Amino acid sequence: MPVQGAGSGMDTKTLLIVIAGAAVAGIVLWLLLRKGAAKLERLPPEKLAQIAAEKAEAYVHQHKSGTGEDLGFLLEDLKKMDQVLEKNFARNLLDAHTIDHMGMYLGETIRRLFGGQWRYNEGFGELCLELEEEGFIFPVSQIRRALEHKESGQVRSYVESIAERQRAAKGK
Repeated sequence: MPVQGAGSGMDTKTLLIVIAGAAVAGIVLWLLLRKGAAKLERLPPEKLAQIAAEKAEAYVHQHKSGTGEDLGFLLEDLKKMDQVLEKNFARNLLDAHTIDHMGMYLGETIRRLFGGQWRYNEGFGELCLELEEEGFIFPVSQIRRALEHKESGQVRSYVESIAERQRAAKGK
């Protein structure tokens, strides 16, 4: 019997098979992502730092090939990242891979400026940076947030606020 209102003439049995197939595919994808996360959970901080640094360097090269601009790991260079994000405000063309690498570049810049150690946060399912006075920060989430909120200069402003708190903590 055709499903009422479906417009495709698909019968109920076929629809249930399609739904079941989508559910199984979703579960398999979740398990694969979870398996990758489980590997990160078991890695020592030194290996996490190596992974983060490699992804950050990959973004430096990607940025250079896309814009012709060099990136270092300096506060001033974050303005260039903000410009890339701002270009994507209207219609985000950045894929998850690029966003992840941008986050690692942001995190590596913060780590090189203020110290800290890379960790894996199971709750967020991503690498985060633990700063002595700041606690845990989530650079990839910060990149996603910048794209979502569409505020100019958000990444650089975020790091400047960390710098202010770091200075205040050292001045105690």
